[in-house]
Amino acid sequence: MMGIRRWGARWLAALAAAVSIAAHAPVTALAQEPAAPAAARIVINVPSRTLTLYAGDRVSRVYPVGVGQRRWPTPLGRWRILEKVVNPTWGYPYNDYKGSLPVIPPGPRNPLGTRWMGFTPEEHGIHGTNQPGTVGKVVSHGCVRMRMKDAEELFELVAVGTPVEVRHDTVRVKVDAGRGWIWAAAYPDVYGKGRASRARLNAEVRRQGIRAALSEGAVRRLLARRDGRFYVVGRLAAPDQARSSH
Repeated sequence: MMGIRRWGARWLAALAAAVSIAAHAPVTALAQEPAAPAAARIVINVPSRTLTLYAGDRVSRVYPVGVGQRRWPTPLGRWRILEKVVNPTWGYPYNDYKGSLPVIPPGPRNPLGTRWMGFTPEEHGIHGTNQPGTVGKVVSHGCVRMRMKDAEELFELVAVGTPVEVRHDTVRVKVDAGRGWIWAAAYPDVYGKGRASRARLNAEVRRQGIRAALSEGAVRRLLARRDGRFYVVGRLAAPDQARSSH
């Protein structure tokens, strides 16, 4: 959901007179900056509808999120947290009705919930939601929705300037080093950027520097399902096996 706005008391009073909203609507409060880890960074993967918070190279938190629809995609690329707001006020963001509809003050009706973390100049942000059933779905107008408690937790763990990367990875790979298993998950191609495929799986294995002996049958089943669940697709291999499995 886009459209975060901050108003001072005088401006809000003038707006109230102009658009007939209550003059006592709460004013958005800017957050005090927490002592967020300098190495904190956020990675949002659209196909998996997840937000991962890293502390350096270590995964600190993984949250389910709602992301933008194909018509209004969450913008891919590298960004940074630009602003943090407690109890944001919501205003309709689209030009066809912009300025003609009342703003929604903080409270249970506010689509942004209790926390806003803006990350693009076009007012895309990470925020809570008063519709928790939409989290984990492709539903928004470009913003990233979180469960209220998750948004409030993340808010305290990041700072203005924290890097945000929005990715569109239809294949993800992880390794169980203790057992020697390689796990992979395949996801739907939400934005038409390329379906999960063997080539993408191979590329991710190479990117992570994994020596893999993959099972052809397991890979075929993975790519046929594309259900976002992790399945064992192979084992860690000696160099000779790894070269022959790609």
